[in-house]
Amino acid sequence: MQTYGENGVSGDAAADWSAWASVPWTAVFAPSTGAGAGAGSGNSKVNVNGNVSGNVNGKVDGADVPIIGWLKSGVPYLPPEKAASLQTLDVWIPNLQPTATDPTAPDPSSLPLDPRGDSSGSSSSSSTWIIYIHGGAWRDPRISSASFAPAATDLLLRAARTRASSGTPKLAGVVSLNYRLSPHPSYPPSSSPPSGPNNPSRQARHPDHIADVLAALAFLRRRLLLLPDDHGDDDDDRDGHGGENASAGASGRRRSRRSDARPRRQRWILAGHSCGATLAFQSVMDPSRWGLPGASAGAGAGTEKDDGILPPAAIVGFNGLYDLAGFIASPPAGYAHLREAYREFVTAAFGPDRPVDGGGKEGGGGGGGGGGGGKGTVWTAVCPATAEGSWVAEWLGGGGDDQHDADGERKGRANNGEEEEEEERKGVVVLVQSREDTLVPWQQLEAMRERLERERRRVEVRVLEGGGDHDDVWREGDRMAEVLWELAEEL
Repeated sequence: MQTYGENGVSGDAAADWSAWASVPWTAVFAPSTGAGAGAGSGNSKVNVNGNVSGNVNGKVDGADVPIIGWLKSGVPYLPPEKAASLQTLDVWIPNLQPTATDPTAPDPSSLPLDPRGDSSGSSSSSSTWIIYIHGGAWRDPRISSASFAPAATDLLLRAARTRASSGTPKLAGVVSLNYRLSPHPSYPPSSSPPSGPNNPSRQARHPDHIADVLAALAFLRRRLLLLPDDHGDDDDDRDGHGGENASAGASGRRRSRRSDARPRRQRWILAGHSCGATLAFQSVMDPSRWGLPGASAGAGAGTEKDDGILPPAAIVGFNGLYDLAGFIASPPAGYAHLREAYREFVTAAFGPDRPVDGGGKEGGGGGGGGGGGGKGTVWTAVCPATAEGSWVAEWLGGGGDDQHDADGERKGRANNGEEEEEEERKGVVVLVQSREDTLVPWQQLEAMRERLERERRRVEVRVLEGGGDHDDVWREGDRMAEVLWELAEEL
């Protein structure tokens, strides 16, 4: 089994750049239906690689916007020679150059910053990245990172409208992650992509799924999106394998560390659908819960606290799975017929239920579900509504640096030579659930809300209703984009 440590947490700049540069940018065009579609109507249609179908000369609010953004699809987040076929991610960025017409390469002003660069480029502390994890019960090969394409296109349209009317949008870009899947009896590896009877991308078992998510986030932290801009050596990644901006912007000058540089403090939102919501919450927990070394995406235990990286400011779950053991033990009315299906895919992903110790490892004592005390099992330990201990503290930390305001000023300041006690970071959790969902009941949201309400001093919980059946939220994309856009604008 690949472990998180083996997935290249430390990495090196040359390997990261090689992986990033192995995939070209492709243009994403506005829908042929023009300004009335896409941003809010849900009428934009996209194909599987994220490009909008139809006339390339689309319009947003009457302005010609032939190219609304750019896509890198299938970027390996491990060294290419080590990466399995599903250890990849997709990146969309908005087009920030209104006159851009070349579909072969983004204008330098639209490219994300090399995180070791200066303030030139599109990303800034006032913009937000959105990182998304797809669902599919940890095993469905028909659902991949490309499932985010309708929402991503909607977000790019919103960014184009903002650019046309009021300047630079608050959206830095969006990322959608793939991860290895557990076997699916209806879609054996030999008959469905990724093909091959022994393909490692289709033989995963916990903690492989969360290990991949953590490896993808580590790649993003190191290489591109989430690093402070004074991270690394002066000439790191400039000579021989510099980033896309190494010769772009600011007359192509070499960028070096500024002696007075402060961390860029890039804000980001972590979102997931169905089991992707489970993985999003798992990723901010201490990885030792899963027997993995390395850092989580949170600010507490298991994190490299001196890396200057903020934890996600918000986590958004769409039709999420938060209490698997509870559902299997007692399905709500109208969902009892799904009990054995749940048992099957949960067993495929996590193995049979069995007692665990306090750290989530197999054993007989301690630990437990429901947030502390008593004996727990594997299935309660892996779910955010029933996991033992305060994983919220693992996400947000017990102190340290706060989120920065838009002007970059720190909330906690020195006073008479002594540091004031800083206000504890407070996170936002947005739970989006459809009452029409025929696969995941509303009670999953209620279980998660009840758990988080016990830590309301640290977490603001928001409940929003979705619509349609379980997968409609990503198939259509407009409601998913609306929730994420409004949250990014607020941050």
